[in-house]
Amino acid sequence: MLNKSLCSSQQLEFLQNASIKIKIGKIEFIGSILNNAYFNDETQTYIIEPNPKLMPFYKNNNWTGLDTNIRKQLKTNLAKWLHGFYSSHINSGIPLKLDTIYKLSGSTDTNIRRWTTKRLKDALLNLEETYLQNDMKFKHKIEKNLLYVHKTQSNSQNKNMIPKIKKNNSNKYNPKA
Repeated sequence: MLNKSLCSSQQLEFLQNASIKIKIGKIEFIGSILNNAYFNDETQTYIIEPNPKLMPFYKNNNWTGLDTNIRKQLKTNLAKWLHGFYSSHINSGIPLKLDTIYKLSGSTDTNIRRWTTKRLKDALLNLEETYLQNDMKFKHKIEKNLLYVHKTQSNSQNKNMIPKIKKNNSNKYNPKA
């Protein structure tokens, strides 16, 4: 169930009518995310029925779960976007161009310098503070128009990817903190 304040009937209608394409391994799905959505006037909640054909894609390690506790504490949409982006990416040690982050985030700010010096820095500091309050690590460094990030990994990332990363990236950014 979803509280009416979290979404609108228009958003649910869009999700119900939208077609998505997902491919994992040899399995490919093309279809709707939702089968149905109902609104209960008495409780002011939506009841949604996800498409059961999507369920195989959410088994095992086929999906990324965001830490909703951290997400709820973030102050801006950019901080939330960065949280989602870096939660679904491992610490590769490979920096991203600030211009790339700007474009990927969908920012509509026409002044990229202001976006970089104010909005991006504020969002990154918000992430650092929020992770710290939750006994986790999120560190960043901006150098020569490149953003380096090092954060606490999820258990599945640690188990599956960290040994591979360490083998390939012995000299990448890895702050001691």
